[in-house]
Amino acid sequence: MLIVGSLGGLLACDEYSAEERYENVAFAEAQHSVLALDFTGQWCVNCPSATATLETTLSNGCPLVVVSVFLPYLVDVPSMNLHCADGLTIAQSLGVDVSSAPWLVADLDKSTLCSDYAQWPAILCSRAEGVGASISTSVSYDSEKKIATLQCLVDTMQTNCRLLFFLTEDSVCAPQMMSANVVDNEHIHNNVLRRLLTPMCGVELGGNTYLAEFDVADNWLVEHLNLISVLTDNSGRAIQSTKTNFK
Repeated sequence: MLIVGSLGGLLACDEYSAEERYENVAFAEAQHSVLALDFTGQWCVNCPSATATLETTLSNGCPLVVVSVFLPYLVDVPSMNLHCADGLTIAQSLGVDVSSAPWLVADLDKSTLCSDYAQWPAILCSRAEGVGASISTSVSYDSEKKIATLQCLVDTMQTNCRLLFFLTEDSVCAPQMMSANVVDNEHIHNNVLRRLLTPMCGVELGGNTYLAEFDVADNWLVEHLNLISVLTDNSGRAIQSTKTNFK
């Protein structure tokens, strides 16, 4: 069962029986979209340049799905609050040094861990050359209940695959250090990790269709939210990723 955390509680998915949650649906394969975990910080003066490198790589045609994982400042600064506990969980599971930034991990593969963002385009684009499985995800939101419903359809020839889901938010206005003496108090951050909706080991894929519900916190703008769906192989590495906007 997919367990999804939120600021308000856990995933409510027991409305769906096992038979309802999984359904066999066939679709065509698609090009592999690379999951780029951008470990960043509002306190990190080099991080805006690193994030810009990812944006340029994407605009140059490399298929990426980016999740910006904000790491906490060593000293608590109330205005620099984009980090979340799930970000630390993700970082620690992948061997990221949380006292420094930026870092990249591609496709949940620890061997790609890299702090030199000049190398990031080569790392990412080399992984995009393969052909991955197909994922199609839809998300609907009930504004009265503040509950989102996801449906993820998967087609792959690989066995023992699992699914991970991340919740991100775009267009978040929050402070960012640009240099030792300059803070941009109205910096726009995209792909901000809000929650890890599954354990890092993912949830078992028992069929081609996965259905679940999760809570959405009051302080997130629904029109800016995205669901990141990640399919992993039996080694835990991502073989396909998608980004789906909320409806």
